[in-house]
Amino acid sequence: MFGSGLFFLLLRAMVWSISYRLHLTFSSGLLVTYIGIATAAVFFLRNLSLRFLPPTTVGAFHNLTPVFGILLAYLFLDETVTLQMIIGGMVTLTGVELVRRGRQEGETYLSATIVTPSPPSTRSPALKVAT
Repeated sequence: MFGSGLFFLLLRAMVWSISYRLHLTFSSGLLVTYIGIATAAVFFLRNLSLRFLPPTTVGAFHNLTPVFGILLAYLFLDETVTLQMIIGGMVTLTGVELVRRGRQEGETYLSATIVTPSPPSTRSPALKVAT
């Protein structure tokens, strides 16, 4: 996903003339590589977590990404936090907590039950012969 977007962006920059030059330095190349590796790591870790947790829990915690993004932007980039962001974060946190509590108490909302079939019997079934 990230690689194909980067490919088409660079293709556009090389094939069609752009009014400015594309300056690729070693540090910008490292940053682009870091973004690609970090994106792949997120997908890998999410798929790995699906081995151990139900999909509803993984999906609920995946929704925390924007909340942490806003928090980290506020802490490290001095971004302003608006009232809408706070309300949205509270709604997201409430939803995640409701999903977590529902899973703890054994309630199953929108989850599927996996039924494993029993192995076939070695005896052939009895046939009734009509006379």
